[in-house]
Amino acid sequence: MTDPWSPWIAIGMLTVVVFASRYLGYALGSRVPEQGRLRRLLSVLPGCAIAAVVAPQIAMMGPFQMAALALSGLALWFTGQVAIGLLLGLGMLIAGAHLGF
Repeated sequence: MTDPWSPWIAIGMLTVVVFASRYLGYALGSRVPEQGRLRRLLSVLPGCAIAAVVAPQIAMMGPFQMAALALSGLALWFTGQVAIGLLLGLGMLIAGAHLGF
């Protein structure tokens, strides 16, 4: 039998970690010099975090999902509008789900 308090403890710990990391980011971010290795490292971290989350999902995609991603990427590339890219990619995925792809 599992402990009924475990989920609440986990939620509390996650909350503390998120707020602590945000506070430390604000508190220490202004102390990082404008030039240097640390500033360059911190500037690429958001992209690395997104890639770490998205890459496993891309590896598990089928051909139809890859086509929807390509359509979304091309729409974003040519229009420069994120909303149009999202709408086209999601529209293709929704249509494919209804058509049995």
